[in-house]
Amino acid sequence: MEERHPHCAGQILRAYGVKDAYMYIGALVMVYIVLAIIAILRTPETKSTNLEVDAAAPYSSKRPLPAG
Repeated sequence: MEERHPHCAGQILRAYGVKDAYMYIGALVMVYIVLAIIAILRTPETKSTNLEVDAAAPYSSKRPLPAG
């Protein structure tokens, strides 16, 4: 039975072998790092967020707050 690799790095490693795959896997890791940095930069800051006020905002003008 043939072994399956669900990840891209496993596919690359299997196709090119250990000696030739490192450059492609390194490039793949760099792409993931860049995407992670972009995601971090695009995430809004939440340090000064008041969750109680922000959660009540949708209810403020249209309907009363739920009891409880």
